[in-house]
Amino acid sequence: MNTVVNTALGTVFLTGALIFLARNWVLERLKNSIKHDYDTKLEALKASLELDGQKTLAILKADLQLSATEHQVVFSKLHERLMDTVIEVYALLKNMYFATQAYVSEFGYSEESDFRTNRLKFEEEHKKFAEYYTPRRLFLPEQTAERIDEFQRQLWKQVRRFYRNVERPDDANSIAWDKISDAVKEDLNVVYKDLEQEFRRLIGSKSWHNQEQECR
Repeated sequence: MNTVVNTALGTVFLTGALIFLARNWVLERLKNSIKHDYDTKLEALKASLELDGQKTLAILKADLQLSATEHQVVFSKLHERLMDTVIEVYALLKNMYFATQAYVSEFGYSEESDFRTNRLKFEEEHKKFAEYYTPRRLFLPEQTAERIDEFQRQLWKQVRRFYRNVERPDDANSIAWDKISDAVKEDLNVVYKDLEQEFRRLIGSKSWHNQEQECR
């Protein structure tokens, strides 16, 4: 009787232990399976995010490079436009100044009609200058543009003085002629040379005359 009871109890205990062990084994396997699946998916997610990040970074770098290139092209075109403007403005300004000198000069006149011829030449050169310079004035620094404007006004002032005191009267005023000629050849020449230096500074060149000769 006791043997049967003991055997039964032993069987029950062994069965419970096996069930407990089997349950723990199943739970451990399930936990490990879930952990492995989670780790696998996590690594896949990390790899995907890293790949997306690399792609995004590459796109950003490409966009930045494109933007930098576009800005460089725009700047290059603006710089080229500025150089063209400076060179042409200088050439036209020089022609207008030399035409003024020829008009008010005390030498080279053989007859009265020469006055009118030289004055019309000045007006022609001034018209060429104004037609080119006026719409492109904004390409130049404001200070430079203001100095050019003042130089123009001074040229016109001397031309008008010469017309009133020398060309128009029957008897030219020699004293006025001397003063006007000196003002153009000396006083305004200082302003002209200053502007010439300013143009050189704008194009960043010390060999302005060589470039100017090539462009002419």
